[in-house]
Amino acid sequence: MRVFIFTLSALLLLASGAMGAVTTSCESCHSALDQRKSEPVSLWKRDIHREAGLGCHDCHGGDPQSLESAMAPSSGFVGVPNKRGSVDLCGGCHSDTGRIPDPTVATDQTIQYLSGSHGTSNKDNTPTCVTCHGSHGIIRVTDPSSPVFPTRVVSLCIQCHGKGSTDDETGPWRYLEDVHGRARVQGRNTSAPACHDCHGAHRATALTTAGTQMICGNCHTREYEYFQAGPHGESLHLTGEPSCTRCHGYHGIEATGIDEIIGRITDNCQGCHQVASSAWGLGREIDENLGGAMSFLDSLRNMSEEFRLAGVETGGMDKLNQEAHGWLVRVESAIHSVDTEWEELTGMAKVKMMASWDLARDYNLEKGIRKIILLLIALLAVSIFALLAFKLKLAERDQRRRQLLGSPEARQREQEHHRK
Repeated sequence: MRVFIFTLSALLLLASGAMGAVTTSCESCHSALDQRKSEPVSLWKRDIHREAGLGCHDCHGGDPQSLESAMAPSSGFVGVPNKRGSVDLCGGCHSDTGRIPDPTVATDQTIQYLSGSHGTSNKDNTPTCVTCHGSHGIIRVTDPSSPVFPTRVVSLCIQCHGKGSTDDETGPWRYLEDVHGRARVQGRNTSAPACHDCHGAHRATALTTAGTQMICGNCHTREYEYFQAGPHGESLHLTGEPSCTRCHGYHGIEATGIDEIIGRITDNCQGCHQVASSAWGLGREIDENLGGAMSFLDSLRNMSEEFRLAGVETGGMDKLNQEAHGWLVRVESAIHSVDTEWEELTGMAKVKMMASWDLARDYNLEKGIRKIILLLIALLAVSIFALLAFKLKLAERDQRRRQLLGSPEARQREQEHHRK
């Protein structure tokens, strides 16, 4: 039976070769087997390696042209490679610049993998190349359906690092709840960092304190520059603390816009500094100043909305409010240096807000004048309406009088009056 299957496979191979196809005897034979053994054939048809001219024997060994030694050890048949064997197998090509002619494709993935947390792990469930990329049916990483495509890579990592994979409250699963995860997964914003952007892809590893600063600084460049120039940057260099995660957290990072940080700055300070210390006092000063400035700005915005609803053109006030907000947004970055620049920026915002307040007084006067004008118009309208109503009433009375005078009863009474 086995000889018959191989003979049939060889005939199919010759027939397909005559038609220009690339089907091998391995594919022909496995196509006739059960689903578990035939599925790789259907997946292989869209595999990128098949497009590159590779065949089954390039990974599994053996001689697809021989009936007797197709799966013989003497022909190099290895069957299904073990975990480490699959890494060596993939790396054998992907570390060879001769086999990877595209200069934009990295050829150091194997070295990266072996030096990362996955490659150095001895756990049975440690991921390898096929865990992330698949085995048969591997598609280009630029294909949107690839499991490692930017919009899908988080789902891939969460399969192993999801909730329950660790008891740590800062575990990777919390990424889905934080500001980056929401932007990436829910908002489909590919500029928001995903797992591999911070931890690396093939060299996936946990970040050190110094590494955290560098990774965060890749996107948050202004904050990184301010931080390095301030006392915290100096402390990090000397003692290894504090890092970005000390204040912002690791996974589960919350939004840090100007509205979100107010009221929380002092809480972060007392994580390292004693309450009532000079450093804690500075944090409280920043917190109170920012809070007061934002409260004033919110009141100006509300006033502008009231003026607008009253029919006042508020373009000038809105522009000043926007500029004030811009100065306060810059404080978000400047406070990382913990110097006086945050105070200067807040002062510039207050200058804009005072100018907006001056306009508000003018708008309020205009609003009052408009109210008086509207009141006069309303009074005039009421007077005209009352006069019209009075005129209408007189006209109706005259009409009734004329009707009464022209009736038979009225004429009879008038005749009797004349006779007397």
